[in-house]
Amino acid sequence: LAWVVLCASAFFAGVMNSVAGGGTLLTFPALTAVISPAFANATSTVALLPGSIAGAFGYRKEVWECRRFVVRMLLP
Repeated sequence: LAWVVLCASAFFAGVMNSVAGGGTLLTFPALTAVISPAFANATSTVALLPGSIAGAFGYRKEVWECRRFVVRMLLP
């Protein structure tokens, strides 16, 4: 049952990140039920990173239009 909950939260977190962000709100609580909060935070961040990169690639035209702002925001 834990695996089903984790897989479902990961799937919907990926969908949520692609649309508006905030997928960690789904994955972090699900992971803290299984592992410690520190590991849950790191696992959630690493697991959602590929989806965030894919979302950025999908919006590459929009990102290109505001590239100066994006470059300034890369460091923070």
